[in-house]
Amino acid sequence: MVGNDIELTFRQLAERCAQTGHELIAAGIQPGQHVGIAVRDSVEYLVSIFGIWMADAVAVPIDFRSSIEERQRIASAFDLAAILQDRPATYEGCEAMLIDAAYKDRRATRPVLPPPMTGPDAPAYISLTSGTTGTPLGFVIGHGAMLAKTEWDPYRYLPGCGGPRELDLVTLNALPLSFSAARTHVFARLLSGGKTIFFPMMHTLPELAEAMQRHRVEFSFTVPTVVRGLMDLAPDNGQPFFPDLKLFYIGGANLNRDEKLAAQKILTPHAMTNYASTASGTLASLYGDDMRARPDSEGRVLSSSRIEIVDGQDTVLRHGEQGILRVRAPGMATHIYGGQGREDGDKIRAGWIYPGDIASIDTEGFLSIHGRQSDLIIRGGSNVYPSEVEAAIAALPGVREVAVIGFETAREGEEIAAFVVVKDGMTQADIDAHCRRALTSDKRPREIVILDALPRNTNGKVLKRDLSEMVPAGKI
Repeated sequence: MVGNDIELTFRQLAERCAQTGHELIAAGIQPGQHVGIAVRDSVEYLVSIFGIWMADAVAVPIDFRSSIEERQRIASAFDLAAILQDRPATYEGCEAMLIDAAYKDRRATRPVLPPPMTGPDAPAYISLTSGTTGTPLGFVIGHGAMLAKTEWDPYRYLPGCGGPRELDLVTLNALPLSFSAARTHVFARLLSGGKTIFFPMMHTLPELAEAMQRHRVEFSFTVPTVVRGLMDLAPDNGQPFFPDLKLFYIGGANLNRDEKLAAQKILTPHAMTNYASTASGTLASLYGDDMRARPDSEGRVLSSSRIEIVDGQDTVLRHGEQGILRVRAPGMATHIYGGQGREDGDKIRAGWIYPGDIASIDTEGFLSIHGRQSDLIIRGGSNVYPSEVEAAIAALPGVREVAVIGFETAREGEEIAAFVVVKDGMTQADIDAHCRRALTSDKRPREIVILDALPRNTNGKVLKRDLSEMVPAGKI
């Protein structure tokens, strides 16, 4: 494992994690307590997670970019006993444990064998949602579920990925370990015995591209925002930008159909897009010939997952019908901490996870996502899914990105606004004319706004609530 100015063998990693567990116990951490982690260095972040487990406590990964106020809210909402951090800060009702030189010196004197553990009775961690819909929810993930997430290794099981050989891939991680998918992939690669390179969190896209080529990276995970930037950097020479990549796992948000095909052509033929949720892990994947044949879909549902499409009364719908997605999977969360949930999604009920998406599954097992329950627009009595409008606008050459939302009006109840990032001099009039050709009248945006960039969270998901705030502010 390689990180900032540090390189650890597997033995050294195990010893440092054990020493961290002893240090936390000496600092007063009790079995079952919740311990937050908000540090910048990925190696220290990973060591802290394992050390917390060795202390029989529960890890709560926090984005190191979060403000002190955000951490205080998390500490209060999820009953944190302490937060491990590398910058000074204080909290009410929660101990701030600073990982500084003194902490590391104390840790270095601790035993290198793990402390006695009572077993995995406590959860492994509370995984926080990315917060695109408001205050994060905390999904409680058990140790068994965590291992189940890592055991689904796409390189091992997906057709065309090469089979169960060369699992010790050179892996580069450039995402914060507060991101649940990044943790899962790092755990999986470490369990397979591969070399993992932690790239500095603060980096430019040219620096990332150079490192992936220099280290001849074979596996990496990233988000669509980074993919778009890498495609802009790639030379137009007909050759894959990353010839050594054996699997490029893209998740966290959506690419449109043309972007998927472009990533496969420009970056690597081994690009893979996925549908996953914090509460359940990966549920569907799109790769190889399937991506070329069905780029409009999220891919085939994994055999390890049970997905159903239901109506509002939980009646299972037929193939092709759109409805509410629900899932059961080996790596699913047991519950939402504090019993919280959202009426229009992000809930666990009767053993099913409801991620909050409107979806359909065809007879070949391909999953399509049509939008969020909370994003559904009811215009003049007609149901309009933003994804359908977004797909129509994205098909127009010169459109780079698009996001569609609904906003309240007195006449129609809700109206449609499209926020578009363009290139090549595309104008509002061009987009409006295209919508008149491509969409029925009930689905045409009333307002079209051209932006320099769509607002996104740290995982690359569009913050539609930020777009909604533009409407009452008179910016439309």
